Amino acid sequence: MPSAFQIIECQKLNVLIVPTKIAFRRRRMNILKMIKLLIFMSEGKP
Repeated sequence: MPSAFQIIECQKLNVLIVPTKIAFRRRRMNILKMIKLLIFMSEGKP
């Protein structure tokens, strides 16, 4: 059986994952643009 700690951790993950899934469905293009921007910034290209 999973411990209380594991259950709490799973609930924390669900709290993060569910809104991102909903946002991803609603405005997929905006999220893709944001990801591209993050990759662009992390690479540090001019």
